[in-house]
Amino acid sequence: MTDTTSQSSAEEPSATTPEPSSLAPEASAGPLSTDASPGQSAAGTPGAGIRYATLRLLMLVTVAGMLYLVGMRGWGLAFTAVLVSGIASLFLLTRPREAAARNLEASVHDRSARRQQNKA
Repeated sequence: MTDTTSQSSAEEPSATTPEPSSLAPEASAGPLSTDASPGQSAAGTPGAGIRYATLRLLMLVTVAGMLYLVGMRGWGLAFTAVLVSGIASLFLLTRPREAAARNLEASVHDRSARRQQNKA
């Protein structure tokens, strides 16, 4: 048998470090990026807030429907559906929530910049 620990220690440490050119352009672009088209905010996702709200509502209705099918009714159904769908959305809707937050942040920044330009 050969000793694999001596072979792995001989590897170069630079092999695990990603090259700067291999990074995705989205990773380096922040919410204040100016690569937006004229009808689009700097965040790049128009309607992200509407999409997130629609997905949250769809998740609530789905959970409520499943709870109804297992026999839950009344205020217990409503309370449990809101609680379960809210917790599930924390994990399942991370990307749409972050896109909506970036879109909102960019909108606030754009509006603030326009106000500053109007004052000047």
